[in-house]
Amino acid sequence: MLYQPKSKNFLDQIFIRLNRKDGGSEIGAVPLITAGEKRNVFVHGDSSVDSAVIPFLPDQSQFDFKFLPDELITTKEGFGELKIREGSDVFLLVSFRRLSGRKGIIP
Repeated sequence: MLYQPKSKNFLDQIFIRLNRKDGGSEIGAVPLITAGEKRNVFVHGDSSVDSAVIPFLPDQSQFDFKFLPDELITTKEGFGELKIREGSDVFLLVSFRRLSGRKGIIP
């Protein structure tokens, strides 16, 4: 959770656990900056839309992960062309805390 509902503020940081290519895993802190030049938290202008984007790219030579390249993310115009709208299926891959494993994340 990035957001503290009672105070209506974002957390100062989040923690991300990634599998290392050499075995095991590592937890790293990612600061959340919601304003200014160094801003890294982006939310929808409509406060009823519950989503946030935080650009983050770990060192690909050290960590074992997959990501979506820019060309796989559609544009605003692409929504119409692809007939994406409210009610369209959304797929999300997450790692649940209880199932994460002791030495590494198990997808």
